Parts: sequence; structure tokens; C-alpha cells
Amino acid sequence: MVWKKEGTLVMWLPENHSHNIKTVSIASFDLDSTLITTKSGRVFAKSAEDWMWWSSCIPLQLRNLFLQEQKIVVIFTNQKGCADYVKLSIFQKKINSILATIGSDIPIYVFAATADDWYRKPSTQMWKRMNEILNTQQHGQTFSIDINSSFYVGDAAGRHAKWDNNQKTKADFSCSDRQFARSLGIQFYTPEEYFLKIQTLDSKLWSWPDSLKMFLSPPSPSSTSSSTVERDIQIIKDRNKPCLIICVGMSASGKTTYVLEHFPSFVYVNQDTLKTKKKCLSVAKAALDSGQSVVIDNTNPSSAIRSEYIELIGKQSSIESFCLCFDTPLHICLALNRFRASTSNGERDRVSTIAYNIFKKKFEKPTLKEGFTTIISIPMVFKWKTTEEQKMFEQFIQ
Repeated sequence: MVWKKEGTLVMWLPENHSHNIKTVSIASFDLDSTLITTKSGRVFAKSAEDWMWWSSCIPLQLRNLFLQEQKIVVIFTNQKGCADYVKLSIFQKKINSILATIGSDIPIYVFAATADDWYRKPSTQMWKRMNEILNTQQHGQTFSIDINSSFYVGDAAGRHAKWDNNQKTKADFSCSDRQFARSLGIQFYTPEEYFLKIQTLDSKLWSWPDSLKMFLSPPSPSSTSSSTVERDIQIIKDRNKPCLIICVGMSASGKTTYVLEHFPSFVYVNQDTLKTKKKCLSVAKAALDSGQSVVIDNTNPSSAIRSEYIELIGKQSSIESFCLCFDTPLHICLALNRFRASTSNGERDRVSTIAYNIFKKKFEKPTLKEGFTTIISIPMVFKWKTTEEQKMFEQFIQ
């Protein structure tokens, strides 16, 4: 067994291991609160030795999966707390102890996502990397995974509080393990279902995240409000006079995509591109003074920030200002933030959580008193290039 580190992904890989069958099944598991729990009873282990099997039956079951059922046993775990060297060393020691207890004759693969990035479940990137490694170990032989007989076991299943009729049972902290299996198209089990053979939960006892439900149901017909938005936007487009559009919305709320699609002829002002607010104000003023329309694509959370752009109009009464307010929910913005950073080949950096907190702290709802002719709330509308693109985005919803 050797361990490797590729960026934020840490892996334990069996040495010189190959499979004699062309189609294999994957028996995969989460780690904490699924295979193991803490001896101390704490939520987070206090040392490398602070662990015990979640159920005493687990070591034998893992051995049988390989020896009797010829499945490849894999652990996929989120370990954001192991980002620094010391904590990673402790985690490595614990994994070595766990695998030694199972037995050195059982080749178990371990993949740990140590950051909140595209490897972190429910993203399927760890599974993708596993597939690449397994194929490499086949030395050029044809190899495929049987999705229908593969499965994943995890405790982050979206279960409600008291799902087991125990008044002290808390709701699951997330649904990321169930989402992980759904995205892969494989069977999902909770630890209770798989190891203890408790009957599969009634669907009323668990639920998908609210942020994911909108993608699981057919889209509703266009509402009257959407038609009103389209009409108001068209009025701006049909103007024969220059105007100023100021966007308001969190990062990754859809501002850039929207304005570039609807106002391609406007002078586009964005601080990510121009680097400073001073440069943004300068470019916007020059364009307005020359009779061109301008769109300000920044977050612009406060009236004070917005007023700096509105003041550029000065005494030019023929220039009107419009506010486009992007009310995209925070959980969707965070998912889009992760999605675009992970799929841009390094061209887009991920916006920090701090930036979202600052926006929330500074946010003041736009009003007509600020000098706007009209304030238009823009609903989030997803336009996927492919079904695969939508499925990939869904992996980043938490």
C-alpha cells in the first residue's frame, strides 16, 4: 500500500494490483460515521488512535466483498480538516491502522478530498480519478465498471430528525453521500441499511436539499413576472438614447452571462477585468460622455457604491439609469461558484466565502430614491448546453 498526493486529493493505492476480469463491481464507502466512529464519543477524532468500527461486523464484510464477491473495495471520504501537514499525517496514520486491521491481503483503495473543491463529494471527481487509476493498473487491458452492481454506503443521506423514532436522533448534516451515488447512477445505502440490514427508509423520512429539488422536477411554465421582466428589458434595448445599467447581485448569481447576452452593444465595465474601482469609474464616464450605453457588472451591494456610478450621469438628464437586481439564492450562487471554478481550466478562481459574507453585510436593497428609473428583479434561468453539463452542476449543490 502506497499513498499519493495530487493537489488536494490524497490517495492510498494497493501496489502492483490488477484484476483478471474485464468487468468489475465497486463496493464503495464513506469513512466517518459509516465504517468507523470515534472511541471518545466526540464528533471529531482527537488522535490517530481515536477510532473504532461503526459495527463489529464491518471488517469481515469488507473482506468478503473482495474474497467472495470479487468486488473492488473503495473508500471515498471528505476530509477538509486534513489540509495542513500535521493533521494529514495523523489521518494517514489512522488509515494505515484501519487497513491493517482489515488485513494486508485485501487491496482497498482510499480517496480523500482535503479541500472544499471539485474533489469534494457530492462531486464525482474522486470516482473519476479512481477509474483512471484502475485502468492504468490493467496494463492496457480492456476494463469497465458495472454500474448496476456497484454501490455506495454513506451517512450523509438527508435523513430527518427522529427518522428512527429516537427522540435524540438529529437530522443528517447533509445529503451529499446520497447525491454522490445519484450522480454516479449507483445504488445507495445508509450504514444502517447495508450493515445492520434495517429496511430501506421510507422516502418521507429523508429528502433532497431544497436547492436540488428544483432540478428534480419538470420546470414550471413561464410566469407573468417573467414576461414582465422580458418586456422591461426590451424597453431598455429599444431606447435610442444612452443609458446606464447597474447590476446588483452576489458573485456567481448570473450577472455576467445575462448582460452579455442581452446587452452585447453596451460598454461592459467589470472590476475583475479592469482591476480597480477607479478604472471602472473612468471607463464608464468616458463611455457615457461619448454617448454610449454602459453596464456595470459588479456586485454593487450598497447604495453608496451604486451612487458613485449614478453620479457619473451628472446633469445629463437624457441618460437614465436602470438597476438589474439578481436575486439568485445563496446556495445556488455557491454551487455556481464551485462549478465555474472547477470547469474553467484555471481561468476562473473560486470566490471566497468571505466575499459572500461581505456582500451580505453591506447589502442594501436598491430603491428608486437612488436615482433609478426602473429596478428589475432578474430571476435565475438555467440554460444548459448539454444534459451532462447540468448533471455536473448538480454535483456542486450542497
